[in-house]
Order: sequence, then C-alpha cells, then structure tokens
Amino acid sequence: MEPIILVGTIFLSYFIGSVSFAYLVSLRLRRGDIRKLGSGNAGALNVGREIGTKWGLIVFCLDFSKGYITVVIANALLDGLVPGVICAGVAVAIGHICPVYLRYKGGKGVAPAMGVMLAVLPALTLISFAVVAIAFIVTRNAIMVIASGIISLDLLILITWQSPWYILLCITLSLLVLISHVISIRKELVLIYHSRRWKDIFSLE
Repeated sequence: MEPIILVGTIFLSYFIGSVSFAYLVSLRLRRGDIRKLGSGNAGALNVGREIGTKWGLIVFCLDFSKGYITVVIANALLDGLVPGVICAGVAVAIGHICPVYLRYKGGKGVAPAMGVMLAVLPALTLISFAVVAIAFIVTRNAIMVIASGIISLDLLILITWQSPWYILLCITLSLLVLISHVISIRKELVLIYHSRRWKDIFSLE
C-alpha cells in the first residue's frame, strides 16, 4: 500500500465528513445558517426541531450514509487494510464535527459514527440500534439515547472479543461524540454545577 494512497484516503474521508447536510438543507429551505437557530448545532436533531421532523430525518439519513459510504470507499481504495479503514472512519466523524467548510463548527458526530460502525460491524451495530430504539421510546431524551447506544456498542464489542482495531475505532468515535456533546452543553453544565440541580442533567440535549 502506497503511503500517499493512505494519506489521500484519510483526507478524502475528512472532506466528505465536512459536508454539512444540516447547513445545506437549512440554506436550501431559506432558513439561513442552522448554527444560528435553536441549539446552534449543525446536526439532524437541531434541523428536526427548527425546520421540521421530516427534514431532520432526511439530514440524519444523509449524515448516516456519509459515514457508511466513506468506509465503503476506504475499503476499496485501501484494499481492505483495516488500520487505514479505521483512520478513514475516524476522519469522517472529525470532519462532521469540525468541518473545514464551516470554520470547524459542525455537528456532534452521532449519525456519521453510526454509519461507520454499521459498515464495519453490522451485526453488533444493529443490536445497539435496537437498544437505542428502546431508550428513545422510554426516555425521549437525546443524551440518554446516545449514551445507551455508545455504552451498548462498546460493551458488545468488548464481550465478543472483536479485533483491537475495531475496539479502538469504537472507543475513539465514542470519545469524539462525548466530547462534542460536552462542549455543546458546557454552559448548561456550569449552571447545573453551581445550582446543584443534578437532575437537570437528564433534560439536557
């Protein structure tokens, strides 16, 4: 494998991830910059709340596909080289969170990360999707739903003795999503800390 192909694939993955469908849909519908609406996040959840559930689902599917297709492309370009594919999967998530086209202010990385994991470990990811669906029905809370998905998939990968590369991918994507969420709600977390109203954490999204 030529190093230039590996590096080129990683950069391509990042630039694919940087395409913000939330931003493009918002502009197309003449709602302006989605980052100036609602939570300020360029993601499917904010689009769903500010523009409509239908458009939120469309953006989610597009972002999800972005992650999935990137892994497919990386597999083809790198002849299935697992470490390279893992790097491409991480790169597309980073691109979504820190898109070069939007001055590095994007989404939280949930949808593309899910797409990446489905492409890499379809069976385990589908099981975690079932856990996510149950969490959504029970809690209707974004943070709880995302947390259930992250925890369930991480546990499934560990208990089924997957490749260390897949474990590294899952943990890295989980940390990226977690960090992006904490950054997006940092002001609310500070207020909760000072007020000692810990139960309010479960209402954050």
